[in-house]
Amino acid sequence: MYLYILIFLTELYPVVNNLLNITYNSTVYRAISILTFVIIILLFLRDIIIKKTISKKLVMIILIAFILVSSILLSISIYGNVDSFAKTKYLTVVIRAVPMIFLASILVNKPKSWQLGKLKLINILISISLLKYLYLNKSSFFLAHTLNFGGVNYNDFSYIAALNIALSYVLLFDLYVNNTTRKAQQSILVLTSIVISYTALFFSGGRGAMVLSIVFLFLFIFNVVKQTKINIKKASKLVFIVSLLLVSVTFIVLNNETLKDGIFRGFSFLNFSGGGLIDWENTSGRLFIYRDSLELIQNSPFWGHGIGSVYLIHPSAHFSHNLFLDLFIDGGVFLIFFSIILIIYVLKKSIKNSCDIKYYFSLSLFLFSFINLLSGSNYLIEPILWFSLTYILLLNNKYEKEVIPAKAQL
Repeated sequence: MYLYILIFLTELYPVVNNLLNITYNSTVYRAISILTFVIIILLFLRDIIIKKTISKKLVMIILIAFILVSSILLSISIYGNVDSFAKTKYLTVVIRAVPMIFLASILVNKPKSWQLGKLKLINILISISLLKYLYLNKSSFFLAHTLNFGGVNYNDFSYIAALNIALSYVLLFDLYVNNTTRKAQQSILVLTSIVISYTALFFSGGRGAMVLSIVFLFLFIFNVVKQTKINIKKASKLVFIVSLLLVSVTFIVLNNETLKDGIFRGFSFLNFSGGGLIDWENTSGRLFIYRDSLELIQNSPFWGHGIGSVYLIHPSAHFSHNLFLDLFIDGGVFLIFFSIILIIYVLKKSIKNSCDIKYYFSLSLFLFSFINLLSGSNYLIEPILWFSLTYILLLNNKYEKEVIPAKAQL
């Protein structure tokens, strides 16, 4: 399980803090991050020594990562004046993001059953932590903006809930297509996790996470419809279960004003009164940030200002809070073109094979990061983005019959 903990370290650290009533400590988190960096590098080197080979795809991905890090160093040398915020982000690239490439290369060849087992444990861990928080605050929910979940705010809390929703749908789909032991009990457990996660999400009112929850639901429905061997009886049961789930969530929401307020806030960025799709007054100042980003792009539209330079030159927010604007600032038209080709390829490959659990899992993680990056973080510092991209690129297109090694069964 510890290998998967390394992927979701950012999300699981506050989850564990909340469970154990531990105060968030940035020094501890950094120490754990450095430790995970060392562990991943050592495991990767051990893997190379044992296999005595490395794929051409992985060599290419590592080369691209090396070029990105070198370009960041070049940007630092050109612009200088690296403040504490930028230093933290650059360290995150090296210690948390880039190692995800190596971790993906280790996990991509693990048996599906082994990977699903680890995902179940993480899903249960997050669900228990979310349930604990909701239960302890059931009588007097805090306002979303004062929420403190293991040291993180309402926005991070909402994305943790959205991540758990994604994992739950992956597990539910696996139960739908496979005849596993204790299927009924496992289904109840996963459905309970979904109800808990949606309740937590509605309570938080996170905008990006709210959109993600809808995307994950449609992806799940898409995979169920796409599955060629559809059994009418199984499909009917699934429709009944999902309907029951939606009724349960609706009942919980309608009987709690805080949850209704959270949903309203989650979709407050949409403008239903005409005059445009987006209500910019409810986007936390994104319009002004985007205007500053567009001015930077106009200054150097073709070559950009250098990879990672956005942290040093953005006048209002250190970065654009939009993936494509940040790519444009960093690398101009050329980086945007390369990135769009890569995104299209990854989406096409993973959607084509999405009924395979490995592809479904990695596609969910890619969408989790991608949608977040459209209005939130920066592409260089997102570990899950780097992991999912590498994982999908290294996966084979063909469905393979799983042979479980003896060690993997332990």
